[in-house]
Amino acid sequence: MGEAIMLQLSKVRASKVKLEEIRMKRKVINILLVIVVVTGILTGCASKETVNENKTAGEIVKETGNEAEEEREDKTQDSESVKIRFAVQPGDIQPFVAEKLGYFEDAGLDVELIQFSYGPPIIEAFTSKAVDFGLLGDLPVYSGIANNVDLKIIGTYSSSSISKGLLVRDDANIKELSDLKGKKVAVPFGSNSQPLLYLFLEKGGLTEEDVEIINLSFTDSVTSIIAGDIQAAVVGEPQLSLASAEGNGVSIFSDATGLKLFVNPIIGRGEFTDKYPELTSKFLGALEKAAEYATENVDEAATIASDATEIDEYAVKANLTKNELYLALPQEKIDALVTGAEQAYEFELIKEKIDILSYIDTSYLEAAGVQ
Repeated sequence: MGEAIMLQLSKVRASKVKLEEIRMKRKVINILLVIVVVTGILTGCASKETVNENKTAGEIVKETGNEAEEEREDKTQDSESVKIRFAVQPGDIQPFVAEKLGYFEDAGLDVELIQFSYGPPIIEAFTSKAVDFGLLGDLPVYSGIANNVDLKIIGTYSSSSISKGLLVRDDANIKELSDLKGKKVAVPFGSNSQPLLYLFLEKGGLTEEDVEIINLSFTDSVTSIIAGDIQAAVVGEPQLSLASAEGNGVSIFSDATGLKLFVNPIIGRGEFTDKYPELTSKFLGALEKAAEYATENVDEAATIASDATEIDEYAVKANLTKNELYLALPQEKIDALVTGAEQAYEFELIKEKIDILSYIDTSYLEAAGVQ
């Protein structure tokens, strides 16, 4: 294992004192977010920096949104002067490849990448019209739809059953899923990993009442399980590979194979996509080109994403190789989105049933020539 990987893992092996500092910081951030939240449906905390500008996600929401939308009222739908505000996350691949290799520019697009820590705050930014497109997991999308957020599912940026899984401490004596009973298990509330936890419990003949579920981000989950504060956690890549590296005392118990196909949507703000259909198709075309490049040039794409996000290149590569990156939405993926929506309602993660099919619009992919 290289020095870069060891450095990343050394950060993960934090003490319990450090864990408490992380928790206190998270509480402060959550309090600040409440000030700028328009709806009360979100549970995440936004990243402290954007990719292109040193602004918090909260500042982006406050400074853009309706005002920025008004500035675009007189723009034509194929105008190169229309800035596309694109919400991304550190684990993403295509946005950073498309930006670095000039695919957005080649398509005549002016794209600003705005980085968030995970999905729910992106829905908040959609509510405030602060972003036009976003990459996020399925559960935040379901929550947004259930709360009447103006969005469409216009593609997918990754899909996999092996990129998320259950981590367990080696000394926790968890040999079967039923052994989770009485254990402390972490998962980020509001993320698309939360339903996976319930599916693991269901398979083990357990319910959420049989375990102590703790709301932690993937990064905090890794810190906590290595420190011994929890016995299990549901996380995704790249943390899944980092946490289970040799010497941490943590193993991957199971991935999501046979339980859930994770289809992570590309969403567009309905008002924007309706007004700028040509820009939307060009945007998707650039991302598909980036997906093709990343799939065929794994090492190079991992380096690009690592440089852009400061996530260890080894971890980025693990995330890249465990996901299908192409944007198309064949029936298998649409069915997975439908099943995911049904599970979200069944597990009471959304308040009402939603007709997910009415929010899927593949016309922009078709116009971009993406099959």
